[in-house]
Amino acid sequence: LGFAESEIGNELKEWDDRIHPDDREQALKTIADYADGKSSHYMNEHRVQCKDGSYKWILDRGMILKYSNDGKPLSMVGMHADITERKQRELVAAQYNTQLSATFDLSPDGFVTFTAKHQVRYVTHAFEYLTGLTVTQVMGLDEQAFSHLLVKQCKPQSGFTGIHSLSKQDKFTLGNLNEHAHIIEIDCSPKRVLKVSLIESKADHVSQILYLRDYTEESEVNQLKSEFM
Repeated sequence: LGFAESEIGNELKEWDDRIHPDDREQALKTIADYADGKSSHYMNEHRVQCKDGSYKWILDRGMILKYSNDGKPLSMVGMHADITERKQRELVAAQYNTQLSATFDLSPDGFVTFTAKHQVRYVTHAFEYLTGLTVTQVMGLDEQAFSHLLVKQCKPQSGFTGIHSLSKQDKFTLGNLNEHAHIIEIDCSPKRVLKVSLIESKADHVSQILYLRDYTEESEVNQLKSEFM
């Protein structure tokens, strides 16, 4: 924190005075719960003010060493670890995810992202509109269960082949989606035809992205052209 040993005391007040105001209530509650026996250990993350007035994120862990005859804590030892860099990375990631979600939500195309364990992590509103499936229905499902639900939404003659079938193909990127897209038709009125593609992701927490685009008008135009020719 930038202090010399002689500049800082070893009383609880020294720590309490330096906790960030936004973190103080939950930090004090956590340590009180431990002291009262409501939790088996003490561990908390909060910001502590440095000598220069800035704040560092601290991982605070401790244990009670001695109790009085009536069970009240008399002394406690703890350890602080600087986790500022980790917290900054988490903040950047959260901001990025917020921006990405906002971008996806503005798109008329549907997106579904899958975790590294191949479970549904994120679903856009456009996906709900295009398929008739809700976030509640699909969130957290594995690829097989998700595929089963989407298959049930399609007409039998032009149904979804499943994530597993799409993943067998060579992975591709946004630049050549149309070349590899599958065509499905949702069993609804009015008619809704979709192009479905699977995109491999290079992000740490996202394995792949299912991309759906409304192809209804184009398919009808293509059909008219075919009949005319």
